[in-house]
Parts: sequence; C-alpha cells; structure tokens
Amino acid sequence: MRAIISGAGVAGTILANALTHLGAQVDIIDSHANSVAGGYAFLLLDNGVQGLKLLGLWDSVTPLCIQIHTVRYFDADGSHLSDCALQESYIVSRLPFIRAMRHQQTVVQAKLTFDGDRMILPDDDITYDVVAGCEGARSPTRAWMNSGLTIFSVGSYELLGLLSPTESTVLRPHLAPGHMHKFLSSESGLAMGVVALHSGDILY
Repeated sequence: MRAIISGAGVAGTILANALTHLGAQVDIIDSHANSVAGGYAFLLLDNGVQGLKLLGLWDSVTPLCIQIHTVRYFDADGSHLSDCALQESYIVSRLPFIRAMRHQQTVVQAKLTFDGDRMILPDDDITYDVVAGCEGARSPTRAWMNSGLTIFSVGSYELLGLLSPTESTVLRPHLAPGHMHKFLSSESGLAMGVVALHSGDILY
C-alpha cells in the first residue's frame, strides 16, 4: 500500500506513523517549507493519549507533555472559585511534539491541486492507494472529497498566544505546577486559561 498525506502538522505526522505501522509506504507533502513552525501548543486528552500508546508513540512524546491534574477557576478579580480534576490531560508544545514523532519521515514542499472532479498529484508517475488531507480545519483536500458538505466556522477560544517575557517572569512563580488556571472574564462563562510550558513561556 502506498499513501500520500497532504499536511505535515500534528494530524499528518500521527497519521503517517499509523500508516507506516500498518506497512504502508508513506509520502508527506506540505505547501509550507516549515510546516511545524506555526502554533504554540495544544491540549492532549485521554483518547489522544490512548491512541499514541496504541501506535507506540507515547514514550517518544511523554517528556514533552505537561500533565494538567486540575483546572482552577478564578473570577475576574482573581478570587478562587472552584477546581475541576482531570484524568490523562496534558498540554504539549507543538514543535517539539511533531519533531519527536518525525523519526525518518521526510516532508516535500508541494501541494495537491484540483481541476473539477480530478485531483492533480505532485508526481503523476506514482499511483496512491490512500490520499489523506491533513491541512487543518479548512483542508482543501477534504473539501474536494466532500464537495456536497457545507463547511462553516465555529468560535474557538482555546489559544491566543504567549505572554511577553517580562509578564511571564512576573506570573510564573504564581502558577502551581500541574494546574491550568482559568480566569472568568464574562457572565457567560468565557474564561482565559493560563499554563506554563516546558520552555518557561506562559501560554494563554
């Protein structure tokens, strides 16, 4: 079996490992020269952990994962409201996570293109049994494969960026290890989450 994956981020890298585990020859392409440079971190929940264990990848990424034992909630004034215990939940820095799973994978800068009902591959001399679109939420490959479906945007408040080095230095001593701190900012329940990464940066 030969497969091509468009998109070399978290999803594409994990899928490449899964297909390789099944004995496939996998080619990975990405439209960007350095696909792992974007993004800061993401939450890895129990089902993701179990999937990585099944693929034999968990040991490679464990040192990069910060376990979140508890989410601590505060009101807008900083007063502690409540705690919520979590099981097998981690926050992971994106770039080291992908690099740890790359192993011998090589990514070629290229992209799939489409002409009506025809998909145009980077190399017409290769026949693929599997084509996968892992380019992100607005994957053009998945949109082409599912042309009858409606794709719509939804609000997401999971990630804004990193605090400045000065703000991080001030805040870091007040963050309990293994906790995500959420500060409620409206009566609707919208909250800002704050957590420290292995790099020492503060993610919010």
